[in-house]
Amino acid sequence: MTLGPRARIALALVLGLALLAAARLESFTEPFLEFDEGIYLLMAREVAHGHLPYSTLFDAKPPGFFLLLGAAVRIFGANIYVLRAIACLAVLATCSGLYAMAAAFASERRAIAWLAVASYAGMTASGAGLAANAELILTPFVVWAFVPIVRAAANRSRLDARVAFASGLLLGIAVELKLTALGEAAFALAFAGFAAGAGAAGILAMAAGIALPSALMLGVYAADGSVPNFLAANVFAMTRRVGFAPSEHVSIVRTIVQQFRSFLPSSLLVLLVPFALPACSSRERRLALWLAAWVVFDFVQVFAEGELYPHQFLDAMAPAAILGAWCAVRILRRTGPQRFVPAILGALGLFALVVHAAPSELLAAGQLRGHGLNDRDALAAYLRTNLAHRTLFVVDDWSLFYALANEPIPSRYAPFFSSAALARLAGFDAQTEIDRVFATEPQVVLRTTDADTAGDEGSAISTDIASHLHAAYSKVFCAGLHCAYSRDPR
Repeated sequence: MTLGPRARIALALVLGLALLAAARLESFTEPFLEFDEGIYLLMAREVAHGHLPYSTLFDAKPPGFFLLLGAAVRIFGANIYVLRAIACLAVLATCSGLYAMAAAFASERRAIAWLAVASYAGMTASGAGLAANAELILTPFVVWAFVPIVRAAANRSRLDARVAFASGLLLGIAVELKLTALGEAAFALAFAGFAAGAGAAGILAMAAGIALPSALMLGVYAADGSVPNFLAANVFAMTRRVGFAPSEHVSIVRTIVQQFRSFLPSSLLVLLVPFALPACSSRERRLALWLAAWVVFDFVQVFAEGELYPHQFLDAMAPAAILGAWCAVRILRRTGPQRFVPAILGALGLFALVVHAAPSELLAAGQLRGHGLNDRDALAAYLRTNLAHRTLFVVDDWSLFYALANEPIPSRYAPFFSSAALARLAGFDAQTEIDRVFATEPQVVLRTTDADTAGDEGSAISTDIASHLHAAYSKVFCAGLHCAYSRDPR
């Protein structure tokens, strides 16, 4: 029996999803991958309970991200693997977008497409790519927005205004998932205007599409009377990041080494772009240079923001994958496999020898996971037994939210800010916020054993918390890093 085109596409997607799930097996077996997922899960649970983002808990990300996760949690339950499944589907959607984008090249399109898909799937199947990070989930919207732009640039045709609006709408949705997509939206406008013949009408249509989702969300918050919450997370939090350093400083050199590893083989292939350019037409050369500019722009944007965490680089993996695939195919056509393959293998081996001694984030992450798992399980058991309907305050420890989100704790008892850093981004004084919470006399306080683990709260606030606990609370539970203090010990 011969399958029709639609059946073949459906079969390819199902097989692709199965292969991705197998490649990302750790994502569905390891409960603790990143601290951020804890706050994502709890925010999603708040949305599933009917609260708008920021009304009961604050995180400095757009509401679209939490509405998407909240819808999934409402249907499938508050489980970290629900979020990871969304991330897996996002990778599949990005891979399909890269495959469609490869049609813009003049020849060997299928080879470029499959190599780009394999590269991107491989890069995101380890490290930060396994967690449900916003960068991973917004990437398919960005990639599919760029597909018609890249095709128009390759064919030297005019980008239709209606298509430009659709691309803008996808970019606008990406912006509602994380505000860093604004940078890629700006790059898309430049790409469409200078290389895809969008014209004034196309540029205006794309800009309108970009603005529409945010305008709709602002309308929702205006109707709810909570515009200040929306502005705090989507406008002021970004402006207040000036001079805002991560609590764990990572050196630029170490970051570059780590990302070169994470982006293999694309990171190595992209460096060979100058050798691939002579093997293509002027039209394709121009397109390759725009793709290279896209990769560089994404990296510059991360370094400009100053938060050099691995997940910040995830959205650069898509353009790097297709540019690296194009580079490999073009060099292979120019030199032949008898020269190209040994050269690539030799370069990979040399690179492995050079960076092998560099510190790896994976070792620290593995230690953190094992420690966090033991604490989390013990804490969850304590909460399940002792916390029912008792007011709760959490002191700046995002890993605790893994336990909290899966326990039947009434949403009204969730803390408004998960950390003093987020209080600052929202425009509140951290010390005042801590005092406000303690003034409500919460029955249970969760914190870590290390007085300085409050991180960016600073020593003064840690001292203030310690004085409150010493005066009115008793330690009733402690497992590893996590401790619980109660006003009414049971």
